[in-house]
Amino acid sequence: WLTINEYQGLIKNYSSLGLVQLSNYILPLITLPYLSRILGVDFFGLIMMAQAIMIYLTIITDYGFNLSATKEIAKNRDNLSKISEIFCSVFLIKTTLLVISFLILMGIVELIPLFKTHALLFYFSFLIVVGNTFLPTFLFQGIEKMSFLAFFNLFAKIGFTGLIFIVIQSSSDYYLVHGLWGLSYIVVNLVSFYIIVTKLQIKLKIPAISTIKTYYKLSFEYFLSRVAVAVYLNANIIIIG
Repeated sequence: WLTINEYQGLIKNYSSLGLVQLSNYILPLITLPYLSRILGVDFFGLIMMAQAIMIYLTIITDYGFNLSATKEIAKNRDNLSKISEIFCSVFLIKTTLLVISFLILMGIVELIPLFKTHALLFYFSFLIVVGNTFLPTFLFQGIEKMSFLAFFNLFAKIGFTGLIFIVIQSSSDYYLVHGLWGLSYIVVNLVSFYIIVTKLQIKLKIPAISTIKTYYKLSFEYFLSRVAVAVYLNANIIIIG
Protein backbone atom coordinates (compact mmCIF):
# COMPACT_ATOMS: atom_id res chain seq x y z
CA TRP A 1 0.00 0.00 0.00
CA LEU A 2 3.02 2.32 0.35
CA THR A 3 3.20 2.41 -3.45
CA ILE A 4 -0.31 3.90 -3.75
CA ASN A 5 -0.19 7.67 -4.31
CA GLU A 6 -3.20 8.37 -2.12
CA TYR A 7 -1.61 6.64 0.88
CA GLN A 8 1.74 8.29 0.21
CA GLY A 9 0.06 11.71 0.34
CA LEU A 10 -1.74 10.78 3.56
CA ILE A 11 1.49 9.64 5.23
CA LYS A 12 3.33 12.76 4.07
CA ASN A 13 0.68 15.11 5.45
CA TYR A 14 0.29 13.12 8.65
CA SER A 15 4.07 13.21 9.19
CA SER A 16 4.16 16.96 8.50
CA LEU A 17 1.43 17.68 11.05
CA GLY A 18 3.15 15.36 13.50
CA LEU A 19 6.40 17.29 13.07
CA VAL A 20 4.63 20.57 13.80
CA GLN A 21 2.99 19.17 16.95
CA LEU A 22 6.25 17.60 18.11
CA SER A 23 8.02 20.95 17.81
CA ASN A 24 5.18 22.56 19.80
CA TYR A 25 6.06 20.34 22.76
CA ILE A 26 9.83 19.95 22.50
CA LEU A 27 11.04 23.51 21.76
CA PRO A 28 9.25 25.13 24.76
CA LEU A 29 11.05 22.61 26.99
CA ILE A 30 14.27 24.26 25.83
CA THR A 31 13.22 27.92 26.16
CA LEU A 32 10.90 27.97 29.20
CA PRO A 33 13.52 26.99 31.82
CA TYR A 34 15.89 29.61 30.39
CA LEU A 35 13.22 32.33 30.36
CA SER A 36 12.01 31.56 33.88
CA ARG A 37 15.60 31.84 35.17
CA ILE A 38 16.54 35.02 33.24
CA LEU A 39 13.26 36.89 33.68
CA GLY A 40 12.35 35.85 37.21
CA VAL A 41 8.92 34.99 38.55
CA ASP A 42 7.23 38.38 38.05
CA PHE A 43 8.24 39.00 34.44
CA PHE A 44 7.78 35.35 33.48
CA GLY A 45 4.25 35.53 34.87
CA LEU A 46 3.61 38.67 32.84
CA ILE A 47 4.63 37.09 29.54
CA MET A 48 2.48 34.04 30.31
CA MET A 49 -0.51 36.31 30.95
CA ALA A 50 0.21 38.25 27.75
CA GLN A 51 0.36 34.94 25.89
CA ALA A 52 -3.03 33.93 27.28
CA ILE A 53 -4.54 37.25 26.10
CA MET A 54 -3.05 36.73 22.63
CA ILE A 55 -4.56 33.24 22.45
CA TYR A 56 -8.02 34.77 22.86
CA LEU A 57 -7.35 37.43 20.26
CA THR A 58 -5.96 34.78 17.89
CA ILE A 59 -9.18 32.79 18.26
CA ILE A 60 -11.11 35.90 17.22
CA THR A 61 -9.00 36.37 14.09
CA ASP A 62 -8.97 32.66 13.28
CA TYR A 63 -12.78 32.62 13.62
CA GLY A 64 -12.84 28.84 13.11
CA PHE A 65 -11.52 29.11 9.55
CA ASN A 66 -8.86 26.47 10.19
CA LEU A 67 -11.81 24.07 10.31
CA SER A 68 -14.49 25.57 8.04
CA ALA A 69 -12.23 26.96 5.29
CA THR A 70 -10.12 23.78 5.28
CA LYS A 71 -13.29 21.79 4.67
CA GLU A 72 -14.46 24.08 1.85
CA ILE A 73 -11.07 24.03 0.12
CA ALA A 74 -10.86 20.24 0.41
CA LYS A 75 -14.28 19.97 -1.26
CA ASN A 76 -13.09 22.18 -4.14
CA ARG A 77 -9.44 21.15 -4.32
CA ASP A 78 -9.56 20.72 -8.11
CA ASN A 79 -11.22 24.09 -8.70
CA LEU A 80 -8.52 26.79 -8.61
CA SER A 81 -11.02 29.61 -9.09
CA LYS A 82 -13.09 28.45 -6.11
CA ILE A 83 -9.99 28.00 -3.95
CA SER A 84 -8.91 31.55 -4.82
CA GLU A 85 -12.36 32.83 -3.86
CA ILE A 86 -12.28 31.05 -0.49
CA PHE A 87 -8.71 32.13 0.22
CA CYS A 88 -9.35 35.82 -0.54
CA SER A 89 -12.67 35.89 1.34
CA VAL A 90 -11.13 34.35 4.44
CA PHE A 91 -8.18 36.74 4.42
CA LEU A 92 -10.38 39.80 4.07
CA ILE A 93 -12.46 38.65 7.02
CA LYS A 94 -9.33 37.83 9.03
CA THR A 95 -7.87 41.28 8.30
CA THR A 96 -11.06 42.95 9.56
CA LEU A 97 -11.05 40.80 12.69
CA LEU A 98 -7.37 41.64 13.23
CA VAL A 99 -8.19 45.37 13.32
CA ILE A 100 -11.04 44.68 15.77
CA SER A 101 -8.70 42.57 17.93
CA PHE A 102 -6.15 45.36 18.08
CA LEU A 103 -8.84 47.84 19.16
CA ILE A 104 -9.89 45.39 21.90
CA LEU A 105 -6.27 45.13 23.05
CA MET A 106 -5.93 48.94 23.13
CA GLY A 107 -9.06 49.13 25.27
CA ILE A 108 -7.76 46.48 27.69
CA VAL A 109 -4.37 48.17 28.00
CA GLU A 110 -5.95 51.55 28.70
CA LEU A 111 -8.49 50.22 31.23
CA ILE A 112 -6.33 47.85 33.31
CA PRO A 113 -3.50 49.55 35.24
CA LEU A 114 -1.23 46.46 35.22
CA PHE A 115 -1.52 46.19 31.45
CA LYS A 116 -0.94 49.90 30.97
CA THR A 117 2.26 49.73 33.04
CA HIS A 118 3.53 46.99 30.72
CA ALA A 119 1.88 48.27 27.54
CA LEU A 120 4.99 47.64 25.45
CA LEU A 121 4.86 43.93 26.31
CA PHE A 122 1.26 43.58 25.18
CA TYR A 123 1.71 45.56 21.97
CA PHE A 124 4.82 43.57 21.04
CA SER A 125 2.94 40.39 21.91
CA PHE A 126 0.25 41.36 19.39
CA LEU A 127 2.73 40.35 16.68
CA ILE A 128 1.81 36.77 17.63
CA VAL A 129 -1.77 37.53 16.62
CA VAL A 130 -0.62 39.14 13.37
CA GLY A 131 1.58 36.16 12.56
CA ASN A 132 -1.13 33.59 13.27
CA THR A 133 -3.82 35.57 11.47
CA PHE A 134 -2.06 35.39 8.13
CA LEU A 135 -0.64 31.89 8.52
CA PRO A 136 -2.43 30.06 5.65
CA THR A 137 -2.79 26.73 7.47
CA PHE A 138 -6.33 26.23 6.20
CA LEU A 139 -5.20 26.44 2.58
CA PHE A 140 -2.30 23.99 2.84
CA GLN A 141 -4.40 21.55 4.87
CA GLY A 142 -7.27 21.77 2.42
CA ILE A 143 -5.10 20.99 -0.62
CA GLU A 144 -3.07 18.45 1.39
CA LYS A 145 0.26 20.22 0.94
CA MET A 146 1.16 20.48 4.62
CA SER A 147 4.82 19.64 4.03
CA PHE A 148 5.36 23.21 2.72
CA LEU A 149 3.94 24.84 5.83
CA ALA A 150 5.37 22.30 8.27
CA PHE A 151 8.91 22.94 7.03
CA PHE A 152 8.66 26.73 7.34
CA ASN A 153 6.77 26.42 10.63
CA LEU A 154 9.56 24.31 12.09
CA PHE A 155 12.18 26.69 10.67
CA ALA A 156 10.41 29.65 12.34
CA LYS A 157 10.23 27.92 15.71
CA ILE A 158 13.88 26.91 15.63
CA GLY A 159 14.77 30.49 14.66
CA PHE A 160 12.65 31.85 17.50
CA THR A 161 14.29 29.44 19.96
CA GLY A 162 17.75 30.58 18.87
CA LEU A 163 16.84 34.27 19.08
CA ILE A 164 15.59 33.81 22.65
CA PHE A 165 19.07 32.81 23.80
CA ILE A 166 20.74 35.60 21.80
CA VAL A 167 18.41 38.55 22.49
CA ILE A 168 16.93 37.86 25.94
CA GLN A 169 19.85 38.45 28.30
CA SER A 170 18.19 40.10 31.30
CA SER A 171 14.78 40.69 32.89
CA SER A 172 14.58 44.10 31.18
CA ASP A 173 14.22 42.28 27.82
CA TYR A 174 10.95 40.63 28.86
CA TYR A 175 8.82 42.67 26.44
CA LEU A 176 10.74 41.29 23.43
CA VAL A 177 9.92 37.60 23.98
CA HIS A 178 6.61 37.52 22.15
CA GLY A 179 7.78 40.07 19.63
CA LEU A 180 10.45 37.60 18.49
CA TRP A 181 7.83 34.86 18.33
CA GLY A 182 5.50 36.99 16.22
CA LEU A 183 8.26 38.13 13.85
CA SER A 184 9.30 34.53 13.17
CA TYR A 185 5.76 33.75 12.02
CA ILE A 186 5.55 36.88 9.91
CA VAL A 187 8.64 35.67 8.01
CA VAL A 188 6.89 32.32 7.45
CA ASN A 189 3.83 34.19 6.17
CA LEU A 190 5.87 36.08 3.59
CA VAL A 191 7.44 32.87 2.28
CA SER A 192 4.05 31.12 2.30
CA PHE A 193 2.46 33.91 0.27
CA TYR A 194 5.24 33.67 -2.26
CA ILE A 195 4.53 29.94 -2.66
CA ILE A 196 0.78 30.55 -2.82
CA VAL A 197 1.05 33.10 -5.62
CA THR A 198 3.89 31.58 -7.65
CA LYS A 199 3.66 27.80 -7.19
CA LEU A 200 -0.01 27.26 -6.29
CA GLN A 201 -1.09 30.09 -8.64
CA ILE A 202 -3.82 31.37 -6.34
CA LYS A 203 -5.41 34.48 -7.85
CA LEU A 204 -5.68 37.43 -5.46
CA LYS A 205 -8.94 39.29 -6.01
CA ILE A 206 -11.64 41.02 -3.99
CA PRO A 207 -14.73 38.75 -3.74
CA ALA A 208 -18.30 40.00 -3.74
CA ILE A 209 -19.69 41.11 -0.36
CA SER A 210 -22.32 38.37 -0.53
CA THR A 211 -19.56 35.77 -0.91
CA ILE A 212 -17.65 37.16 2.08
CA LYS A 213 -20.85 37.06 4.18
CA THR A 214 -21.43 33.43 3.20
CA TYR A 215 -18.03 32.29 4.48
CA TYR A 216 -18.37 34.47 7.57
CA LYS A 217 -21.69 32.84 8.52
CA LEU A 218 -20.42 29.38 7.62
CA SER A 219 -17.62 29.58 10.20
CA PHE A 220 -19.61 31.03 13.11
CA GLU A 221 -20.41 27.71 14.83
CA TYR A 222 -16.78 26.61 14.52
CA PHE A 223 -15.77 29.90 16.16
CA LEU A 224 -18.11 29.29 19.10
CA SER A 225 -16.69 25.82 19.70
CA ARG A 226 -13.11 27.18 19.69
CA VAL A 227 -14.05 29.97 22.13
CA ALA A 228 -15.61 27.48 24.53
CA VAL A 229 -12.43 25.39 24.64
CA ALA A 230 -10.18 28.45 24.97
CA VAL A 231 -12.15 29.84 27.92
CA TYR A 232 -11.85 26.49 29.69
CA LEU A 233 -8.09 26.16 29.05
CA ASN A 234 -6.78 29.72 29.47
CA ALA A 235 -9.13 31.64 31.77
CA ASN A 236 -7.30 30.49 34.91
CA ILE A 237 -4.04 32.12 33.75
CA ILE A 238 -5.72 35.51 33.27
CA ILE A 239 -7.76 35.28 36.51
CA ILE A 240 -4.74 34.34 38.61
CA GLY A 241 -2.64 36.99 36.83
